[in-house]
Amino acid sequence: MLTEQDPLVKSAEHDLNYRFKKYELTPPTDPSYIRQWHLHNRHQNADYDPRSSVRCEEAWELLGNFGSVDVVVGVADDGCKMDHVDFNSSNKFAGWGYFVREDINLISDVDIGSDISGMYEPMANHGTSCAGVIAADVNAKLTVGAAPGCRLLPIKWESEGSSLFIGDSRMLNMLNYIADKVDILSNSWGSSPMTLWHPIVIKRISELAVTGGRRGSGIVFLWAAGNENCPIQLTTSFDVPYTSGFDFLRDGSPVWTGVKTSNKFQNDLVDIPGVMHIAAISSNAQRSHYSNYGTGITLCAPSSNSHEYHRLPVKGLGITTSTGQASLITNTFGGTSSATPLVAGIAALIVSANPSLSALNVIKILKQTASKDLNFEGYPTTPPASYDPDTSWDVSPVSPFDKGDFQNAGDSDGTWSPWFGHGRVNAHGAVAEALRLRDAH
Repeated sequence: MLTEQDPLVKSAEHDLNYRFKKYELTPPTDPSYIRQWHLHNRHQNADYDPRSSVRCEEAWELLGNFGSVDVVVGVADDGCKMDHVDFNSSNKFAGWGYFVREDINLISDVDIGSDISGMYEPMANHGTSCAGVIAADVNAKLTVGAAPGCRLLPIKWESEGSSLFIGDSRMLNMLNYIADKVDILSNSWGSSPMTLWHPIVIKRISELAVTGGRRGSGIVFLWAAGNENCPIQLTTSFDVPYTSGFDFLRDGSPVWTGVKTSNKFQNDLVDIPGVMHIAAISSNAQRSHYSNYGTGITLCAPSSNSHEYHRLPVKGLGITTSTGQASLITNTFGGTSSATPLVAGIAALIVSANPSLSALNVIKILKQTASKDLNFEGYPTTPPASYDPDTSWDVSPVSPFDKGDFQNAGDSDGTWSPWFGHGRVNAHGAVAEALRLRDAH
């Protein structure tokens, strides 16, 4: 037996067991966080199916934080209430910019004469809600975003009501401004049945998806698939509705004018590597009735639900997030407008976990880890009404997209569904894969 006096023993100490504290991440205590069913699986409601949650809380636990301040998400919309209490952490905004009436030039935070008050207009709250879904702070104030630790760079288009004023020149101007400033760009806007850009815009997006961004390894571009219950890319013999059939008077009352239809749907951002279109599912893991579908859908994410033609009750909870209104929160945000920034926030968590990933690899991870355990139930046909007795126009989802089953579409990243894309975005699975790839090198 060796002793401490033996010449072979260099040193001898007591080998004691110590009691160490686990450094577990404390979940957010923001008052409305428990209502944010899309981020965790602890919500209790008859219309909530845990399969709809993106599992952000588990992703934060894996990371040991809420995302990196070195990751920036751009959000191009109708502005942002930048003094909102959900965005009051130090250095929350990496920059900002807005367009001025009758001027195609972007006014940014580095321009002489720029005024941060130009970033928000009363009643234009869509962009504030999108920013909240992405990165509202963990600060025990109101709500929480998917990537609370990451930074934002909002761009404000000119707007009027639900319309944004965007042309090729402005689009190119915005892209050039954010080219080296963001890792991800979220766009919760579009048009049906046609979304067509000048070739120079398409070329610039294609370039930035590969070599742009803060790291020079590409920007992850996300677009909302749209809320018209129609395809985003299809030529068919059917006349497919792409409007709700209602117009609204100044007092907000609806007037049935009949649906507008088309048999050609085209979006020239489809199939660009680095660009994703995001569909919506409801809180019961079913395709949101309004959500666009078909070729071009990359992923889906939880959002609200409503009947596109305002005639049937459908199940689904709204999204709780920030708003510029007096209450500063809303419980009814939704549409693919809400699903898209949620995916943007999760992409930010992936980059936080593994900053060496290219934008294309981030997208690959999102697709490969997406959940396919969803509700494949469809919806009944719109019933007749006194003002519209013949509803034979209700043909969506049209063939070959009339079923939501996952199928082999020849994509190396796995099976695909015309309703759900590669599946429901999975923050926990995606962050786990990003960390695995990081540790493998």
